[in-house]
Amino acid sequence: MICILKVGSQRSLPPRDSICVHDLVLGRVLPPFFHVSDFLVLSLASHRLEDNEIASLPDAIQTLSSLRILNVERNRLTTFKASLPGALPRLQMLALGSNKISSFEVTGEGALKTLRRLDLEDNDLTAWPIDLKRYAFNI
Repeated sequence: MICILKVGSQRSLPPRDSICVHDLVLGRVLPPFFHVSDFLVLSLASHRLEDNEIASLPDAIQTLSSLRILNVERNRLTTFKASLPGALPRLQMLALGSNKISSFEVTGEGALKTLRRLDLEDNDLTAWPIDLKRYAFNI
């Protein structure tokens, strides 16, 4: 388990198969050589990166074959792409609310095939992403 919390945070620790990074400005609070992708572990089940100033996710996040929950709410994301074949094959919940997302693309064959919950609230989308019409999940 790796959990980086803002000093003085009262949040409880996550399950041992989780990584969370809260209330940090990556690259300023942590050493400049730190990258979110340094924490990407293939057996990771939950990845919580909400409340940061993340502008983009590394492509490597698509290869996390055990990831079930990805929370990147309240950041500065402008796009979300699942372009690799079989990207995030076990992902069930994707929380992207309160970003600046104007582009959402799922182009990889079999990508996000287990997605059941999606939060795109408070973003810059002007229409429902065409790529998501094939999914049946809770919004």
